[in-house]
Amino acid sequence: MTIEHAYGSTTIERAPGRVATFGLASHDVCVALGVIPVIMSGSEPRGYKTTIWFDEALAKYAAPLPPRYNPDVALPTRDMADARPDLIIAANAALSKSEYERLSTIAPVVAQPGTKYNTEWRTTTEIVATALGMPDRAQPLIAKTEAAVRKAAEPYAPLDDLTGLVMAARASAGTAYEVFAPETNPSRILAELGPVAPAWLYEDGIQQDASLFVQRDSSSRLQGDLAVLSAPKNDMRSVLSSSDRIPAAEGDRGVVVNNADEGAALYEASPLSVAWVAKALIPQLARAAYEFDGRRS
Repeated sequence: MTIEHAYGSTTIERAPGRVATFGLASHDVCVALGVIPVIMSGSEPRGYKTTIWFDEALAKYAAPLPPRYNPDVALPTRDMADARPDLIIAANAALSKSEYERLSTIAPVVAQPGTKYNTEWRTTTEIVATALGMPDRAQPLIAKTEAAVRKAAEPYAPLDDLTGLVMAARASAGTAYEVFAPETNPSRILAELGPVAPAWLYEDGIQQDASLFVQRDSSSRLQGDLAVLSAPKNDMRSVLSSSDRIPAAEGDRGVVVNNADEGAALYEASPLSVAWVAKALIPQLARAAYEFDGRRS
């Protein structure tokens, strides 16, 4: 099996017995398919622990939590080598060419197909399932996730005629709002839950697959029907109190979420995180939509 990616292609001769994962989402797909990684990245907003949705999936197996590394300190070549993987999967990651080459001295590596941390969750699912030798299991997992999103939305009035922003925010003075453009995973997933990116985010000069940073004194730019603001737990109350300067969050139209939970789920972009965040976030979006135009479930 040969898989194309950002740095060429990787041929996998047989289904791997020991799989390591790098970056986001690949470990989620592995455990969803019954494969427990021998080592994986921890979740940075959770102090490099595992996420709620990963733990829920792992609980189906009599398996301990995999060892985790902190990828923000240095490339974990020693940790990876000590885990003795047959394959390293980095389907939604930010590997540079030199990092890819260094990890490839340990085991074959399937790198991300495009820009860093921005592989769409269905594509990630297909890449990981193929790398594991289970290509026929990708579409059932995708269909199961899509069904979970529809089920989570059933009790509420439709939200797909609204616009919405996803932003990362902090309470610290002078920090900018990080706004996710339409072709980033947080914005894509919000659109799957209902609200789509507003027209101004498609203006010339805005890179569609990256974030843009808007200073607080320019927050009047942040137009939309609703806004999801992802913030550290200790900042959530302060961010909410300052969100009245954001047009898309006026009144109670701003949904402030923990960047270690709902915020991380939007950014992680895996079938597990999408199904989990649909249940967690759609009720909050529905309340915000009621404040916007009085719609009811």
